[in-house]
Amino acid sequence: FPAFFTRRCGEILIVSEVHGEDRLRPKDEIIAINGQPLRFYTETLKKRGFYSDQNDRQIWTGFLKMADQITVRRNGQTWDIPLRRCQDRNIKNE
Repeated sequence: FPAFFTRRCGEILIVSEVHGEDRLRPKDEIIAINGQPLRFYTETLKKRGFYSDQNDRQIWTGFLKMADQITVRRNGQTWDIPLRRCQDRNIKNE
């Protein structure tokens, strides 16, 4: 499960909820994924991967799960945050 949730607003993602992630806060702005602005993904995929034409209802979780880093802006300052990989929670039945 992601440690945070987002909502798209224009050309950025706004962090809406944070769970167990101490590097992000609600209202932080994600301005890039893997060094690319969100515009790169929306123009490349033509909204096929986002499940909604309404920006604020688009689902970005899949991109964030695959990302190695995000660029975050808070109070006018920006920094890159490497993302942690979720551990495989599959249980093997024997």
